[in-house]
Amino acid sequence: MNNYNIEDLKVEVSRHFPRYWIAIEACLVTIATLLLKDNSNPTSLLLIGRPSSGKTTVLELFKDAKDITYFSDNFTPKAFLSHYANKDKASLEKIDLLRRIVKKCLIVPDFGVIFGKKKEDLRENLGILTRVLDGAGLSTDTGVQGRREFTGDCMFSMIGATTPFGYSLWDEMGRLGARMLFLSMDNNQREIGDVIAEIKEGLSYSDRKEACVKVVGEFVSGFWKEYDGFRSVSWDDSTIPDDLLNKVVNLAGILARLRGMIPKMWVDNIGDYQHGTPTIEDPARVTNLLLNIAKGRALIYGKNQIDKDSVPLLVRIVTSSCPMDRGIIFKELIRRENHEVHTSEVCSLTKVSPKTALQTMRNLEILEIAEISSVSEEGASGRPEVSIRLNKEIEEWVNDSGLQEFIS
Repeated sequence: MNNYNIEDLKVEVSRHFPRYWIAIEACLVTIATLLLKDNSNPTSLLLIGRPSSGKTTVLELFKDAKDITYFSDNFTPKAFLSHYANKDKASLEKIDLLRRIVKKCLIVPDFGVIFGKKKEDLRENLGILTRVLDGAGLSTDTGVQGRREFTGDCMFSMIGATTPFGYSLWDEMGRLGARMLFLSMDNNQREIGDVIAEIKEGLSYSDRKEACVKVVGEFVSGFWKEYDGFRSVSWDDSTIPDDLLNKVVNLAGILARLRGMIPKMWVDNIGDYQHGTPTIEDPARVTNLLLNIAKGRALIYGKNQIDKDSVPLLVRIVTSSCPMDRGIIFKELIRRENHEVHTSEVCSLTKVSPKTALQTMRNLEILEIAEISSVSEEGASGRPEVSIRLNKEIEEWVNDSGLQEFIS
C-alpha cells in the first residue's frame, strides 16, 4: 500500500473493520485540520455510542502515529496545567499536558469518566476544556502554585469517545458555549453474517487491529510529510464554490438550533407547555469548524478544494452533535418528501412514550426548527396524533442545500 493513498487505506481497513470506516475517516480529518495554516479553532471530535460499538477500537488504530498524536488513557482537564504541591514551577512545565499536545492530536478513549462527574466537578472540567479549545492557551491560579499559564498560539486537535448522555450534560455544554463535535457510532452493529465471516477468516480481533494500526500509522505519517506538517497548507476561502459554502453555512445554522438550550419546561394548569428563553449559539464558530472538517477531508483525499463528497460526513456530525432524539427526528424530517412526521412515528424512531415524544417535538418547535399541528386520527395510545413539520426557513435551507441527497 502506498503509505498515503486513502483509497488503499480504505480497502485495507474495511477488510477488517468494514463498519468503522466513516469514524476512522472522521478521525483522520480531525488530525488533518492541523495542516491548515489559518486555522485558529481547535477541532474536537468525540465518537459517541453504546458500549462495544467500536469507539475505542477506532481510536487505538492511531497509536502508531506517535509524532503526530498524543494518546492518554487517563485524562483530566486539570492536567492541562499542573499545580502539584511537591513540584517547582520549572518541573511543572515538563509535565503540563497542554505544552505536550501543541501541534498534535490528543486522543482520549474514555470521556465518560469526565462526563460522569458530579455537577460541580463537571462544570469545572467543561470550563477548562472550553477555554483550552479556544486555542489561546490557559491561565490558572491556585493557593499552592499561584498563577500558572501557557498562553498564545496553543493549537491542537482532539479525538475521543464517550457513551450517550442526557440533556443535563448538553445543557451544561450549552451554558459554556459548545466547542466539541460528535459522531454517532450507534449504527455500527455487526450483522450475524459479518461475525461468521470474521470467524472463518481465522484472524483474531488482535490480529485484525494490529494490521490496521500499522497501515493507519503509515498513512498518517505519510500525508503529514506530504503536506510538510503543521500549518503548512494555505487555503483561499474565496475559491470555495458558492453551493458548497451555502450547504456548510446552513448546516451550521441548523446545528446551532438543534443543540440550543431550553430552560426548564413545565405544563401550566390549562395544559400548555411553558419554558424560559432558549439559548442558541451564534453559528459562526460552528461554521468555521465544519469548513475546516471539509478542508481536512479534501486534504486526506489529495484534493485542493472541498467538494460535495464531504457533505455526508458533515450531515452525520451535525445530527450527532445534539441530543440524540433531536438528531434522529431531524434526519427523518429531511428524509420525508413533505418534511413531516407524526407522534406515533417519533415514538417508533426514538423508542419513547407519546408524552416524551411530544415534549421533544415541542422542543424542536421552541428552537424554531419545526412547527406542530394537530391531525384528526388517533395514534396507538388512543390520543389524537400530533404532526411536526420543518418550518419554512429550515425547509428552505434544506431544499436549497439539497440535503436530502446526503442523508444515509
